[in-house]
Amino acid sequence: RAARKNKGLSGYKLAMMLDVESPNVTHWENGRNYPGIDKLIRLSEMLEVSIDWLLMGQEVNHDQA
Repeated sequence: RAARKNKGLSGYKLAMMLDVESPNVTHWENGRNYPGIDKLIRLSEMLEVSIDWLLMGQEVNHDQA
């Protein structure tokens, strides 16, 4: 939700851009379910955040062992 709002997008507008129903966006944002990988990639690009951030709410340091 924070990334969407940061871009000035409503849930309805984002849903239209992704060609999904607006309740899907609400469900994703509330953790009820998750978008498919194709939508996840598009969300990452559209909102200019990493997929890690979308899934976990934070950046992940992949260099740590």
